Amino acid sequence: GVLYAEFAALSNELDGFYNVLTLNVGTATGANGVLLGFNTTNHIYSSVGGQFISSYIPTDATDFHKVAVKYEDNNSKLFVNGVQVGSTETTQTVPSGLSQINFNDGGATSNRFHGKVKDLRVYNTALTDLELQTLTTI
Repeated sequence: GVLYAEFAALSNELDGFYNVLTLNVGTATGANGVLLGFNTTNHIYSSVGGQFISSYIPTDATDFHKVAVKYEDNNSKLFVNGVQVGSTETTQTVPSGLSQINFNDGGATSNRFHGKVKDLRVYNTALTDLELQTLTTI
């Protein structure tokens, strides 16, 4: 599938926490889902099943970015603003039963999303690279 969001951070000030959206099974851990957002250094960050996919350094985290993480076993990719910025082809298993979207790390009290969201979508099938490029182009 694909988790897509057009989002921005509220500020470029770092708070020492992850600032994330997750698609998960309802438990408080990124290992049980797909994570997308900002890491502790305000880089756009993604992981699938606890496996780091990639991070991207935006010029300004408060600008809106179109971001998609494609998740499938052993083949996950991160696209930001029309460009593939990372992938993994390592042994990786996507958790089953992904059914909840959270504005934090799966219900955790930390790592809450502090930002603005224009668009948020979940695709139940993996999109092609061309479709992901088109979806995320600004």
